Amino acid sequence: MHSYDRSLRFYAIFALVIFLASCVKRQEAKGDPVGGKALFDYTCEACHYANSTVARAGPGLAGLYKWKTLPNGDAVTDANVERFIRDGSNLMPGYRNKISKEEMSNLIAYLRTL
Repeated sequence: MHSYDRSLRFYAIFALVIFLASCVKRQEAKGDPVGGKALFDYTCEACHYANSTVARAGPGLAGLYKWKTLPNGDAVTDANVERFIRDGSNLMPGYRNKISKEEMSNLIAYLRTL
């Protein structure tokens, strides 16, 4: 193989790698976990421990994003966590009209840190 062919092959592979890397969507962190913690402390802490799995009125939320499922059986994803918080459950009130979209993003950013 001639050096010209190797160079051409190298640049073709390099261009392909760069192209593929640019196509991969990076998940950007949304929300402010510090603001989310403040909201959690004000709104959620009465019923949920943040740094323990021990239950209060609701389950302790330590390691929430490492759980396989939420208490309702749904997978732990941002969308499902948001839906669970907005809709509530048997004992948990829904926060649909009480938490803004920005506050929810902050809260989820904080819950991801647990």
